[in-house]
Amino acid sequence: MKKELTRLIAILFVLAISSSVFAQPTHTINFEPAGVGANWDWTVTENADNPPLEFIANPVSGGINTSPTVAKFIARQAGQPYALFFTDDAGQFTFDATNTTVKIMVYKPVISPVHFKVEGLSPAIELVGANTVINQWQEITFDFSAAIGNTYSRLVIIPDFLARSQDNTIYVDNIQVPN
Repeated sequence: MKKELTRLIAILFVLAISSSVFAQPTHTINFEPAGVGANWDWTVTENADNPPLEFIANPVSGGINTSPTVAKFIARQAGQPYALFFTDDAGQFTFDATNTTVKIMVYKPVISPVHFKVEGLSPAIELVGANTVINQWQEITFDFSAAIGNTYSRLVIIPDFLARSQDNTIYVDNIQVPN
């Protein structure tokens, strides 16, 4: 009896450890050289000459974002209001009750809509948030709970959805997405 109880406790311990180690419903795209996202293929489109997404030293470290590296997106005046960047490198994921919140940090010189879109096997869903401050880091949260059970493989970010009278340099970091 004691042997069976010890065995049961050992099994429960292993299950508890494995669920806490492996049950990570989200991960963060942080653009760090040894992190996630900087070595992915990012496509910029609808942005006039489509300057590439750059990974640079955080030019405004502090506040809520002290990370060393960020992504830099230049929204061109001549680009479409919906100038965007996307990747398929996040892998396929399915929204469930544990991973419907997507977050993104932005640093922008203007207040404008930020769109976050997912595409893949299920119908595309695009949600809209907006920064409420300029020239400081802000975290924007998107609630994809209406997409529970849907499967996607592409992340699309439209960080400055507006007609522009000048180029806007936008910094993006710490994108929390489903595994």
